[in-house]
Amino acid sequence: MNYLLLQIIDIFQPIVTLSISILAPLFFRKISDPLIRLLQLKEESKQLEIENMLRDSLHKAASNAIKFAISRLQSDSMTPETMDLAREYIHISNPDTISQLNISDQNLTNILEVQSSSLNQ
Repeated sequence: MNYLLLQIIDIFQPIVTLSISILAPLFFRKISDPLIRLLQLKEESKQLEIENMLRDSLHKAASNAIKFAISRLQSDSMTPETMDLAREYIHISNPDTISQLNISDQNLTNILEVQSSSLNQ
C-alpha cells in the first residue's frame, strides 16, 4: 500500500509542480492588477487635490497682489500699471505654483481680472 502511494506521488509530483508554476503567476497577476489600478486612482486623486490647493492659493495670491498693487500705486481702480505690478508680485511670490500649473501670462491676467471684479463687488 505504501509502495503504491509513493509511486502515485512520484508520478503526479511533476504534474502538480508544473501546474502550480503555471497557475501561481496567473493568480498573482489577477490579484495585483486591481490593486495597481486602485493605487493609480488614489495617486491621480491626490494629484488633483494638490492641483486644486495650488489653484486656490494662486487665486488668494492674486487677490493679495491686487490689494498690494492698488495700495502701492494709490489707485482706486485697476489700471494697466496696477495689473503689471500685481502680475509681477505674483511672479515673485509664487514662481513654483505658476510653473507647476503651467500658467501663462494671459491666464494670470484673466485670474487677476476675475479677482479684481470680485474685490470691487
